[in-house]
Amino acid sequence: MKTKMSKSSIVFFIAAAFVAVVGTSLLINNILLYSDNVTMYVSQGYSVETVNAQLLPAQLIPGVLEPIGVMYGIAFVLAAAGVLNNKLSKVLELSAVPAASALPEAEAEVEEVTEAVEAEEEAAVENETEAEAAVETIVEEAEKKEDEVPAV
Repeated sequence: MKTKMSKSSIVFFIAAAFVAVVGTSLLINNILLYSDNVTMYVSQGYSVETVNAQLLPAQLIPGVLEPIGVMYGIAFVLAAAGVLNNKLSKVLELSAVPAASALPEAEAEVEEVTEAVEAEEEAAVENETEAEAAVETIVEEAEKKEDEVPAV
C-alpha cells in the first residue's frame, strides 16, 4: 500500500530543489566571474601564474565554497525537514486510526476501574465503621473493668 506524501513535505522538497538550483547558479556565476577576471588581468599584461596566485585564494575558493556551504546546506536541511515531516505525518496518521477505534474499549475499561475504586472505597468505609465500633466496645469494656476494680 503506497501512501500519499503530505503537502507540507512536498513544499519542503520543492523549496530544497529551488535553493539547490539557486546555489548551482551562484556557483556557475562565481566560476565565470573568476574566469572573466583572469582574462581581463591577462589582457592588461599580467602573467597567468601571478593572476591565478592572487585571485585563487581571494575570489575563486570563497566563490565556490560559499554556494556549496550555504545554499546546498540550506537545501539539505529543507530536504531533511521534508523527509522527517513525511515520516511524522505517517506515524501520526497511523496512530490516530487505532485510537478512534479503541475508544469504546477504553471507555469500558475506565468504567471497570471506576467501579473497582468505588467498591474499594465502600469496603474501606465499612471497615472503618467496624473498626470504630470495635474501638467503642473495647473502651466500654475497659471502663467496666475499671468500675469493677476495688478501690484500695
